[in-house]
Amino acid sequence: MYGYKTLKDVNSARLATFMKTYKIEDNEAILKTKSNFEGSALPPCKSELYQHFLRALHIVQMWSHASQHITTITSPIDYDWQEEDGKYISKWFDGEQLPDLQDITDDLPKI
Repeated sequence: MYGYKTLKDVNSARLATFMKTYKIEDNEAILKTKSNFEGSALPPCKSELYQHFLRALHIVQMWSHASQHITTITSPIDYDWQEEDGKYISKWFDGEQLPDLQDITDDLPKI
């Protein structure tokens, strides 16, 4: 995924993309040489990608029943949407928004 045939984990591929984009050779360079990163240029992490798949699955389920009187028999909550103030909002990810830096730099893949 994300152009790395040898990497099987989404987050590892995301880290490899980061390392390649910013030309970082090792984890020491991350802390010492770079101070400005553009996170929006990176592909989504595993927890964000999972939520995106759930939202897409809900839309597909509705479109597959579009010719019927009732287009959906399941609730958006079944697809990890959240209800606030009578409205459904997207759940973007599970867990912490930012991982610990130590978790990111422990097992850097070789590019």
